[in-house]
Order: sequence, then C-alpha cells, then structure tokens
Amino acid sequence: MKLGFRLREAKRSFDSSNRVAQDLYRAHEVKVNATTDSRDKAKAELRQEIAAELNELRQRRERLLVIDKEQRFHLRRGTHVKELQVTSKRRQDALEARVVGEENRHFGAAVELKRTVKDLEMELIQLRRELKDAKVSGESIVQELRKHLLDVTRSGEEVRKARQDYEEENSDLMSLKHELQCVLHYIRVRAREANY
Repeated sequence: MKLGFRLREAKRSFDSSNRVAQDLYRAHEVKVNATTDSRDKAKAELRQEIAAELNELRQRRERLLVIDKEQRFHLRRGTHVKELQVTSKRRQDALEARVVGEENRHFGAAVELKRTVKDLEMELIQLRRELKDAKVSGESIVQELRKHLLDVTRSGEEVRKARQDYEEENSDLMSLKHELQCVLHYIRVRAREANY
C-alpha cells in the first residue's frame, strides 16, 4: 500500500514537472518567435529605408548628370547659361556634401600622414642602429689600423737598425778586405824579393 501511494505521488510530481517544463518551453518559443518577428520586421523596414534612399540618390544623380550634360553642351557652344535656381535645401545639401568630402579627404590625408610619420620613425630607428653599428665597426677598424701602423713603424725601425748594422758591418768588411789586400800585396812583393 505504501508502494502504490509513493508511485502515485511520483507520477503526480512527474506530471506537474512535465507541465511546468512544457509551459516554460512554450513561453520560450513565444519569446523566440516574437524576437524573430521583431528582427525580421526591423530588417524589412531597414531594407525599405535603404531602397528609398538609393532611389532618391539615383534620381538626384540622374538630375545632376542631366545638368552636367547641359552645361557641357553650352560650354562647347560658348553660350552662357543662367545660374541654376537652386533651392536653399539643395544648396545646404551640396554644402554639407562638400564639407563631408573635405573632412573625409583631410581625414584620409591625416591617416596617411600618420602612417608616413610612423614609417619614417621606424626608418630613423633602423638608421640610428646602423649608424651605431657602423661607429662600433669603424672604431674597431681604426684600432686595428693603429695597431698595424704601430707594427709597421716598429718593423721600419727594425729594418733601419738592421740596415745600419749591415752598413757598419759592410764598412768593417771592406776595411778588412783592403787591409788583407795590402798584406797579400806585401807578401807577394816579399816572395819575389826572396826569389831573386
């Protein structure tokens, strides 16, 4: 009996939970559908507005092309054209468009200028690095050349000293040779005298 009661309570609890879950699912589905409908409606309105603006821009462009064609025709003929009667709204629109164009042009120029400045700064950093490397390399080359010059100077002094020693030794040898020749001559003379 207790088991049957517990089963009935469990079934009742399950059915209640199932109904709550179904209600939550339906409410969620309604919200999702409402959101989807709202989004689709907003998209449709946006498309209509864009289409209307495009149509207006197309008509304005066609009018401007016609005016431009007429002005070119009159310019080719050399006839003067009266100044077009432009309404204040059109004049304001034209001025605003010109201002927007100038702002865009200046903004683009500023962006390009910033990019150029950044490139130049990077190039300057690279050049400074290369200059530093060149200074270090130049200093090492100068030190090497000074060392080589010192070695050459020492070598030159050694060569001069060796030459001086050679010349002195050569002078001594020449003097000795002369003395030996004199002695040899004396011996020959004495030998001849001894033979007579």
